[in-house]
Amino acid sequence: IDAMCLIHGLQNLPYTYGGLAHQILSIVCKMGPVVHFVCDTYQSPSIKDVERSKRYQHQETSVRVTGSAQKISCFKECLTDSGFKVSLFNFLADDWRKDTYAHLLKDKQIFLGINQTSYLYTSDTRNQHSICRQVMELNSHHEEADTRIVFHLTHAIRNLPSQDSKLKASIRATDTDVFILLLHHAPNLDAQIYMDCGMDHDNTRKYIDISSLAKSLGPKICEALPGYHAFTGCDYTASFLNKGKVRPYRKMLKLSYSLDGFATLGDNINVTADVAAAIEKFTCALYTSPRNITKVNEARLAIFNKIIAPSKDDTPFDDLKKLDPCVMPPCKDTLAKKIERSNYVAYLWKRANAATPQPHCPADHGWSLKETSYCINWYDGPTLPSNLQAHIVVSNIMEENNDGNESEFESEDESDFDSDASDIS
Repeated sequence: IDAMCLIHGLQNLPYTYGGLAHQILSIVCKMGPVVHFVCDTYQSPSIKDVERSKRYQHQETSVRVTGSAQKISCFKECLTDSGFKVSLFNFLADDWRKDTYAHLLKDKQIFLGINQTSYLYTSDTRNQHSICRQVMELNSHHEEADTRIVFHLTHAIRNLPSQDSKLKASIRATDTDVFILLLHHAPNLDAQIYMDCGMDHDNTRKYIDISSLAKSLGPKICEALPGYHAFTGCDYTASFLNKGKVRPYRKMLKLSYSLDGFATLGDNINVTADVAAAIEKFTCALYTSPRNITKVNEARLAIFNKIIAPSKDDTPFDDLKKLDPCVMPPCKDTLAKKIERSNYVAYLWKRANAATPQPHCPADHGWSLKETSYCINWYDGPTLPSNLQAHIVVSNIMEENNDGNESEFESEDESDFDSDASDIS
C-alpha cells in the first residue's frame, strides 16, 4: 500500500490521532494476510524540489503529531506539509507498538516501510501483546514510495512460502509512476500482480491486471516504458506542451529506432551517443512531418520558415507575432539536458528492486544544486550567441533596478541601432 494513497482516501476521520492510527491499521489489516505499508521519505535536497514547490507552493504548517490524544484539525491542509507527514508516519510507527492493537494483528504480518528502516508488526500466540521488530533486509534508501513498493514487493514474493497456485499481490496506489514501474518489473516477478487504483468517494476504484497487461504488451515495450514515461513528463521531468502521452506513445510504437532508444535509456547512468541520437530523431518526428529531418535545430528552423516565410509583398516579419515557440521542439542544448534527466530517472526506476537505486548525484545529470535545493539545469553555455548578445539593450526598468549602473548586456553605442531594439530585453 502506498501510505499517502490510503491516507488521502480516508473518510469520516476520528476525533484524535490515536483514533486515526486505529482506523488506518484496521484498514491495512483487512487488505490481506501479509501487507506492506510503504511511506515516502522526505529528504533534502531532492530532485522533486521543483515539483513539490509547484504542487504545494511552500504551504507549511506548524502542526506536528505528538500523541494519541491530540485532536485532529485541518487534516487535509496539513497533508501539504512534508514536516507534518513525517511526524504522522513516526507517530504511526510508535503507536502501533501498543498492545491495544494486538487483536487487529491476529494472524497478520504488517510491514511498515518508513525512512530508511522497516518494521514488522505481529501479535503473540494469545493475541494479547503486539510485537514489533526491525526487518534489516528491508532497510533501503528509497526516497519515493513508488520505487520502494517494487522493492518490498520483490522481497515479499521471494520470502513467502511456496504454494501450489501462483501467488497474488495487489498494489494499492493511484500514481501513474507506480503503474509504469509495475509493468516494467512484472515480467521478473513470480506472482500475479494487480494494481488497485482509483478512489471510492468518486467511484473510480478499479483493479488492473498488471501481469496480463505486461504479457500482452511484450518485453520490449515494458523495457521501454520507464524511459518513455520519464522523457514525456513525470514528477521529475517536464512534459512537452500539448503533446500528451497517447500520441507520442503511438509514435514510439511505429518508429522502431525510438522503441530501441527508450528501451536502452536508463540502462547506464550516462547516455550514449546512439541513444541520444535516436531520441532526438523521435523528438523531431513529434513536431515535424518530413521524415528526413533528424536534428532538432534543423526542425526548429523548418517550422520557423514555414510560419513566417516571405510573402509576395516581402514583409516576412509581419507574421512574426503569429509564431508560438511552443510549436517548436527544444533546441539541441536543452534537449541534451532533458535526455540526461530522463535517463537518470529511468536508471532509478529500473533499479527499483534494489535497496539503493540512486547511487549517483543528480547534479551531474541535468540538475544543479542551488543553496539547499536541486533546480533544473536547462542548458549549459550562454543564453544567446555572442554576436547577438552584444545587440541587446536593457530596458529602463532594469537599469533603475540596477541603481543606474550600466548592465553587462547593454550596448556601448545605442545610436547604432533602430529604436525598436529598445523593446528587447
